[in-house]
Amino acid sequence: ARLRGSSGNTSTNEEALCTRTEAAEALMVYMYDRIDGGAKRLDLHLIVEAATLCPELEFGMTVARKTAHLEPQLPGRSPAMVASQSRLDSLWGLICAECMSLWRANSTEDVNWIGSHPFFSDISGHTAKSELDALCGCMHQLGQVASERRQYAFSRHQQYGSDGCADTELWGVHAPEAVAFLSMSLLMNLARTNRPEDEYFAKLGAWGQESARIANDQCGAFAYLHCTMENLVQDTLALTPMRNRGASEALVRDILRQGEIESTVALSTGMPYDENEADAASVLYASIGREILSATVRAFRDVLLSLKSDASVENISMLTDIASTIFNKSEILCGQFWREWEDFCQGDDSMGNDDEPMCYLLDASHSLAVVALGELNSGQFSPQAIIHYLRPLSSFLCLMSSLVATSDMAESVLTSQFLPDGLITSSMHIVSELAPLVASINRDRLTGPATAEERSTVNHASLLVKSVSTLAHVGGRKARNWVRSLLTSGPQLLTSIISHVMPRHQCVLSEECINLVASTLSLLEELLHDADADFQDEVMACFTTTSLDGSRNLDGIAMLFSVDTGVESSVTVSAMGIILTLADSVTRRAFVGTASSAVAQIELIGSGVRLALDLLATLISTNGEISVPASGYEMSSIHAALCAVVAALEGLKPLIYLHEDDEARKAAL
Repeated sequence: ARLRGSSGNTSTNEEALCTRTEAAEALMVYMYDRIDGGAKRLDLHLIVEAATLCPELEFGMTVARKTAHLEPQLPGRSPAMVASQSRLDSLWGLICAECMSLWRANSTEDVNWIGSHPFFSDISGHTAKSELDALCGCMHQLGQVASERRQYAFSRHQQYGSDGCADTELWGVHAPEAVAFLSMSLLMNLARTNRPEDEYFAKLGAWGQESARIANDQCGAFAYLHCTMENLVQDTLALTPMRNRGASEALVRDILRQGEIESTVALSTGMPYDENEADAASVLYASIGREILSATVRAFRDVLLSLKSDASVENISMLTDIASTIFNKSEILCGQFWREWEDFCQGDDSMGNDDEPMCYLLDASHSLAVVALGELNSGQFSPQAIIHYLRPLSSFLCLMSSLVATSDMAESVLTSQFLPDGLITSSMHIVSELAPLVASINRDRLTGPATAEERSTVNHASLLVKSVSTLAHVGGRKARNWVRSLLTSGPQLLTSIISHVMPRHQCVLSEECINLVASTLSLLEELLHDADADFQDEVMACFTTTSLDGSRNLDGIAMLFSVDTGVESSVTVSAMGIILTLADSVTRRAFVGTASSAVAQIELIGSGVRLALDLLATLISTNGEISVPASGYEMSSIHAALCAVVAALEGLKPLIYLHEDDEARKAAL
């Protein structure tokens, strides 16, 4: 009753929205558990009707209904309601996709899967064909509605400008029915492949091929599938933005009573709190996304994965980016993939029923990266063509980092010689070449927003750096040593990128630059972890300048807490991580290194701690009142700052009492 619509204030009530989301999640589990015989043709029709009739869902919503009912409510919605609405729309797209039972078409065990697929039950009869034709017509109509909403959003974008929106595929439109439409088209394509001599299946296949083109070109189906996976599949590393928390973690949790605070934040942001429950749901959603992507490769491999195509970079990178959001370091999905990859490497290059489409996608992404590296090494690089090289390299690295869920997986990848020679070095060189160009855009572009290509380029740079950081983190000490050995003058390279792209005042690429700075700081923090004294000295030197009178200027670390980045941003969390890592090693280094290096490290840590205390005062106190964090990033910033402060106090205490050098004791005190 709630799903079919409500009136008055109930339609905007957060409790009602939460109830609908829980109901959709329950239906998803029910569908995924394979109801007897699978979802029938009429089951999907009823689900589509129910979703279309609900006024709070964008599913099946016409432009007229969207402008009259949904858009007037948007200004008054809280961030939690916006997040919940986005999640709910994503769920309905996957519910419909699961009804298609694409897992049957992707099965490596059932060659004659059509005979067991409920959509093709009694397909020789007139009634079954009429029902299936009607269902195809219903899906086509849904695709048309999604296309019209997208065209309407684009016309508004053209009329009023994008306000810096980087979404050049959907322009803010939710398109869950586009995912359903795409899934139906893939099913019909694969059915035709299974029954190539059947006239009726040839007709279905022709419909499926044309519908897949419409779903991609007019509905933005793959763009919305990517958004859906981002909304629903959890990133385990993103749940703990501060990775190397140090020995102070237990004490900080006691200080914060973090369980209660995190529960409050979870309720206010619409995100699930139970990590085990969230992980199980995440695997479920990712599995459905994987079936859609696998079916796409099976149906259109020769077109989408061809390196000879003029659109090879766009096609392969698009599919690779979706695959990255699906696997997302899930131990279950990654373990399954690498077992299939071993079998794939033993076989030939023919797409048979025993071949895993995701393996062909990784192989194509690898080949595309090799081509890009070859062009770079041949001297064809030019700053104007950065995106031409950046996108295939960042997509391949992102997929590789999403496929390593454990240190053993990471070590296998790094020692297998699968990664092309020069991949990390050349990729980071491209980002360093990009940084001054970004700085000039921010400095010189005084009017008008940045272009979509400029935003996309910086976003791919962030993705690339984040992927290297992920490999270093998941792979542990060996992986960090490997990355440090590849990056000559690594600290100087990374801090140079940071200094160029750090937002100063209002700039056209502010959000993108914040993400790139945060990713670069995160990589620097990762490499600083368990690094030797020389590497730590290099890092500290990058944030410190010495004047003629010998005094040290620590403005470099203060720059990371600029108001232009926001005190509750990912930059703050990563900067606090660097202070924490230095603080964790200060006791050991102070007693084995020189007194001057100990003083330099203590002063840098002290500068960071003072900034952390200012940050805490800003975030948890308002007019003398203690306030509960209102967002996940506020919670992360508070936690990161406390970890850094506690680690510094614990590390400096022994120096105050035991260090033999007066200057070191004084600095610590």
